[in-house]
Amino acid sequence: MVVVKLLQVPYCFYPDPVGGTEVYVESLARELQRAGDSVVIAAPAAAEASYDHAGLPVRRFALDPDLRSLEALYGDGDPAAAAAFEKVLDAERPELVHLHALTSAISPRLAASVRRRGIRLVFTYHTPTVSCPRGSLRRWGKEPCTGELSSAHCTACTLQNLGVPRWVGELLARVPRSLGEGLQQRGCSGGVWTALRMRSLIALRQKSFQNFIGQADRVVAVSAWVRDVLLRNQIPKEKIVVCRHGLSDVPTPTPSAVPDRVEPSGSLRLVFVGRLEPLKGLAILLRALKRRPQLPLKLDVFGIAAPGEETYRQALRKAAAQDARVRLLPLIPHPELIPRLAAYDLLIVPSQGLETGPLVVLEAFAAGVPVLGSRLAGISEWVDDERNGRLLEASSVQAWSAALEALTQDRSTLARWRRNISLPRSMPDVAGEMRALYCAILEGACA
Repeated sequence: MVVVKLLQVPYCFYPDPVGGTEVYVESLARELQRAGDSVVIAAPAAAEASYDHAGLPVRRFALDPDLRSLEALYGDGDPAAAAAFEKVLDAERPELVHLHALTSAISPRLAASVRRRGIRLVFTYHTPTVSCPRGSLRRWGKEPCTGELSSAHCTACTLQNLGVPRWVGELLARVPRSLGEGLQQRGCSGGVWTALRMRSLIALRQKSFQNFIGQADRVVAVSAWVRDVLLRNQIPKEKIVVCRHGLSDVPTPTPSAVPDRVEPSGSLRLVFVGRLEPLKGLAILLRALKRRPQLPLKLDVFGIAAPGEETYRQALRKAAAQDARVRLLPLIPHPELIPRLAAYDLLIVPSQGLETGPLVVLEAFAAGVPVLGSRLAGISEWVDDERNGRLLEASSVQAWSAALEALTQDRSTLARWRRNISLPRSMPDVAGEMRALYCAILEGACA
């Protein structure tokens, strides 16, 4: 069973700083290669390029770095990126394209380019940015959102996220869309004009989301909550395929795979791995530590620099410098991650937005390390509360500090959690499900 040619399209790719989605795409591509498939990675970039990444052919297609059109940003996407991607399609001639993001560069325009050529299309929903203008699926930045699209509700929430007082945003959300469309025709944008246009822009974004999803043969949900969001937005259930995350380096189980090695005394060894951006919640964790300066613990932070978050990173560095227990360290190379995690007592995942994974939770379990995480979405699907970790109210500094204090006082809890960890499933399992999906879509193209 061999697929003639596959094109996997993530938001970015190596040597760029990457996150969980790109790690997933690389692992999936390698497993598909091992199974005999021909796989090419295509990702947007500032300039066109072609290169090899450890045996994976990579094509970068150029986006418009100066894209300013609100209609393109909220609507059908970057025409320059779509045109550049068409050249990749014509050169590579894939049988099936698998998109792993929805952005201005990986857009409805790009999806339309695929379908015009008669190429089959699969899309995987990896992050809330796919459907949520705020990017976190947290209403007003606090409570989890159902994900159901509403131009009025989403407009007010988006404006509040942009710094507009909530009551003002709720008033602007009542502005008729026709007014925003009239302002667009007059070329009015920026400041108050954009605020007045926001409801029409959000309606445009939601229409583009439906258009994008409508062009896909199948939509892959990597968690149950993603499936539920898609169903709430009238995506046909027969189009949705649930295929949960897996790891490429799951260790072979042995009787001593999960040793009871938590020290009864000494400092608790904590680790955080993730992007240094507000949604990952590291600031909440540092504030929780500040409340308990006497706790015997050490926190190592392996952070990924997120674009446009230098002010936030400076604040993190300042907070970390005031606590001798915290170290900000360079990112761990991914092949070394699971063995390095095994040196810690607890992984901390204080995410403030809904996650489809994150993959680091599975990587911690593969290392035999329990998880202290936010009671949100994907994290709560992986962490069985009080069995292999604990779930906390995401934004409650008090809850995080109290939980850490309790764990330093009773190390037997960590030992019990550790014994209850099960190894996660493997990426070969995921790739097998994806290959079956591709072949079902392609029908006679698989031999």
